[in-house]
Amino acid sequence: MYAPEDILRASDRIKPHIRRTPLEYSHWLSEEGNSKVYVKLESEQITGSFKVRGAFNKLLSLKESKDEVFLTKGVITASSGNHGAATAYAADKVGIPVTIYVPLKTSSAKLKVVKQFGGCVEYHGHDCVETEVKARAASEASHA
Repeated sequence: MYAPEDILRASDRIKPHIRRTPLEYSHWLSEEGNSKVYVKLESEQITGSFKVRGAFNKLLSLKESKDEVFLTKGVITASSGNHGAATAYAADKVGIPVTIYVPLKTSSAKLKVVKQFGGCVEYHGHDCVETEVKARAASEASHA
């Protein structure tokens, strides 16, 4: 569980790096749920999803820690799409190298976005579980 001050710190940390996205009232969802429902349009983020928020928060936290392993060796993650694009984008902006493990049959459109933002792509596994296991092993082996 995160304390309110942790959430505020994260918000302050990422604010300069993300887009402020609108809230839109959803008539249909409000009617379906018999309440007032607003939808946050995170599709308006530069990477197309909310995942850029978490990617920036994590990488900026690592940078603040001044941990030389992360700053020089970089980070390793696994993704089959949006998380990889968000992490590649944030890593490029923060100046931390990133390697993203992806399943062998990852969509070429999703990989194009990851590569566009400077992510180093490694292919492994037939599903996200195999890919994540490989990424964790690579991270432990390299201390990234």
